[in-house]
Amino acid sequence: MDSLLHLFKKKNTQQFIAFIFILLTLWLIAYPLVSEKTASTNENNSRQTVVENSNTNSTTQTTSRVKNKIVQFAVNTGSSNVQVYQKMDSKSIPIGEISQGQYLLSLHKLDNGWIQVQYNEQVGYVEENDNILLTTLMKGYANGGLKIYQTAEKNTKEIGTIPDGEIFYLLEDVSDKTLKIRYKETEGYVDSDSSNYTIELIQEILNKQAGLPTTIDSNKMFVTKLKETPIYSQSSITSDLIGTVDKGTQFVYEDREGDFYKVSVGNGKYGYIPYWLVTANFAGIETDDALPQGIKNATIVIDPGHGGDDPGAVVNFSEKHEADHTLSTAFLVKKELEALGAKVILTRTDDSSVSLADRAEISNKNNANAFISIHFDSAEVDSASGTTTYYYSDKSENLSQTINKYLSRNLPLKNQGSRFQNFMVLRDNARPSILLELGYLNNQGDNKVISSQEYQENIAKSIANALKEYFQ
Repeated sequence: MDSLLHLFKKKNTQQFIAFIFILLTLWLIAYPLVSEKTASTNENNSRQTVVENSNTNSTTQTTSRVKNKIVQFAVNTGSSNVQVYQKMDSKSIPIGEISQGQYLLSLHKLDNGWIQVQYNEQVGYVEENDNILLTTLMKGYANGGLKIYQTAEKNTKEIGTIPDGEIFYLLEDVSDKTLKIRYKETEGYVDSDSSNYTIELIQEILNKQAGLPTTIDSNKMFVTKLKETPIYSQSSITSDLIGTVDKGTQFVYEDREGDFYKVSVGNGKYGYIPYWLVTANFAGIETDDALPQGIKNATIVIDPGHGGDDPGAVVNFSEKHEADHTLSTAFLVKKELEALGAKVILTRTDDSSVSLADRAEISNKNNANAFISIHFDSAEVDSASGTTTYYYSDKSENLSQTINKYLSRNLPLKNQGSRFQNFMVLRDNARPSILLELGYLNNQGDNKVISSQEYQENIAKSIANALKEYFQ
C-alpha cells in the first residue's frame, strides 16, 4: 500500500492520469454527437429511398402514414344527427349539427363525457355516445382495392375490399404491419406493410380546419357579428332572452318578423335575432332607421344613470355621487336640445330608481331617434382618467362616433374613443343608443372637473351640436 501511495505521488503519474481523464471526457462529449449524426444520415437515406421509390413508380406507392402524430376526428356513425353545442350543456342552444358520415376535428376528449371539437372556425362540444367515433381518417390507395381481413392473423378470411381512394377509419394500430379499421359497416383488418398501396392522413381536411361540409343554400345563411349575440324568445327585445351565441355563429334563415330573423335553436324550437346584429349573404334589409330631417323632428331620450337606491360611483372626498352628476348634466342636455327644437324625454327627473329594462323600454316605446345614457366612471386605481363613448349595435355606431367626435374636441379630459360594449341598457334597446362615461369620479383631478358647472355645460353643448350634425 505504501508503494502504491508513493507511485501516485510522482508527478509523471499524476500527469498521465490527468491526460487519461481528459481523453475520457472528450470521448463522452463527442460520442452522442457522432451517433446523432449517423442516425440522422440513416433517417435521411431512408426518407430518400421512399421518395425515389415513389417517383420511379407512380402506380405502385409505398406506405407514408406517420404513426407518431395521429390526428383524431369525431365522426357521426349513427343514423341521427349529432348536435354541436357552444358549451358542455345539452340543454343549451346548439350551434350546429353533423349528420351521418360527417366529421369534425377533435381537439380534446374530456373526462366528463364531452369531446371538444372545432366547428366552423370556433370551439364547440359534442356528447360522447355510441354514435360518435373518435378516429383517424385514412385514405387507402390500392391496385384493385385494399383487402379487409376478418382477423389480424395470417391466412385469415377476406371479408371485403376498400376501393381506391375511399375513406375509412382507423380503430387500432395492432402492429407495425396490421391495422384494425372500419369501412362503412364493416370492421376488420388491413395489411399496412404491403408495397402496392399507401395509407395516409387526409391533409386537405386538416388544411380546411375541419369545416363542416355545407349542404344548405349559402344564399339563406347569416352570421352573427357580436361576441355575445342575444337570441330572444319572440320578435321583440322585451321578450325573454333564450341565450347568447358567439361571434361567427352561422344560422339558417327561416323567416323575418319585423326587425328580427327567425332561427332554429334545436328540438323544434325557434328564436329571434335582431337583423342589425348579423351579416347576411342575401339581400334586402336596411341597416339603419330612416333619420328625421333635422333635429326639430327628432325624439331624443336622455338617461341620467343610476338614482334612488343606486347612487352609482361613490367617493369619500365628495358629498356628490354619480347619480347626482348624471341628473344635473341630463337637465343641461335637455335644455340645449329643446332650444334646438327637439322633443326630449328623460328616463328620470329626480333621485328615483329606474330599472335598466325600464330605461330601454322608454326608448323603445317612444321610438326614440337617439338614446343617450349619461354616466361617470370609477376604477380600482385612482389614476384612471378620461371619457369613453360606448355602443352595442351597428346601427348605433354612427351616433356613437359623431357624439364622441364633439366630446373629444370640446372636453378637457382625455378621450378614449368610441367602443363596443355589451351594456344591458344598450343591448335591450332597439333604437340607436349610446352610453357615455364622462370622467372618473375616484380620480381627484377628474372629479374636480366633473363637479364644475362649466364642464357639464360643455358636455350638454357638445351633445347638442353633435346631434344637430347627426340629424341634418
